[in-house]
Amino acid sequence: MKIELFFDYICPYCYKGHANLLDLMPKFPELEMIWRPCEAHPKPEIFAVHSDLAIQGMFFIQEKKGNF
Repeated sequence: MKIELFFDYICPYCYKGHANLLDLMPKFPELEMIWRPCEAHPKPEIFAVHSDLAIQGMFFIQEKKGNF
């Protein structure tokens, strides 16, 4: 079974959910996680911090078959 997980690298709620997910994943080894980064506050937004560079890094690591 596959689960697509959409997350924002700088979202505090995503961090909390990620920690909970890491605790649960060993109990469900049959699950395949498909990580989908997104921005909760995409540009041009008034917030100074954006996660677009982190998202680009994730796609680069995936393309090179790395383990992120």
